[in-house]
Amino acid sequence: MFSALNTKRFHHPAVGDLDLDYEVFELPGETPLTLLTYSAEPGTSSGGGGLHLLAAWASSSADAPAQARHIPE
Repeated sequence: MFSALNTKRFHHPAVGDLDLDYEVFELPGETPLTLLTYSAEPGTSSGGGGLHLLAAWASSSADAPAQARHIPE
């Protein structure tokens, strides 16, 4: 198994910039798989604020009904 650790910056319109560490795992097998994990450093604006706000927002809207929208053909 191969693993590599890097950092990537994302910009989210609601919470701003998020600097996230990510690790790439190459999993061996007949059909190779790649697993990516993202995390934020605790106590940073990304880890302490941005991701927590997004998680709270996602969990509070999980029970809300999905909005249907028309997709033109």
